[in-house]
Amino acid sequence: MNHHLVIEGSVQHCAAALELLRTHGITACVATVPASSREELLPEEQQRYRDLFVSAPVGIFRSSVEGKLLSVNPATARMLKYESPEEMLRLVNERSIAEVLYVDPDHRQRNIAAVLRHGGWEVFQEQFRCKDGSTITCNFHYRAVPWQGDAPREFEGFFEDISERTRAEEALRVSRFIIDHASI
Repeated sequence: MNHHLVIEGSVQHCAAALELLRTHGITACVATVPASSREELLPEEQQRYRDLFVSAPVGIFRSSVEGKLLSVNPATARMLKYESPEEMLRLVNERSIAEVLYVDPDHRQRNIAAVLRHGGWEVFQEQFRCKDGSTITCNFHYRAVPWQGDAPREFEGFFEDISERTRAEEALRVSRFIIDHASI
């Protein structure tokens, strides 16, 4: 684990290891990490997360409480038929997420209320509008970004297009209904 430790008034970055001793409580062993090591690791870690964000097979986004997109990955833009994440941010933010992307704009507020009521991640099945006007059905994982103070400033989430699966499930239901009600 990486932590910040204050020693004689200055902040030291350190790695911590904890060992639980049943009879004596917790003993902490702290090893400071030299500044040169931190600087070498930071860009590498940033690149790993950037690569994950860019190459993820699911949509990833961050949005403001006010209903503006802050960031989307390429999978999000592709799923919703935008040319690029930049185009999606520009066009959606001319209005709002609820107006442009939600088939039922009231659902965004409903989703936010559920996230704030329960805390942590919530999962919804939601319909979104694509740039060309078509719709997709998604499993939508959504949460408020942890914050300090009275209210969240951002939301983040993942979504996966399940349109094909929902169409197949509906076709199966219809087929079963026809078979169950056929006169033989």
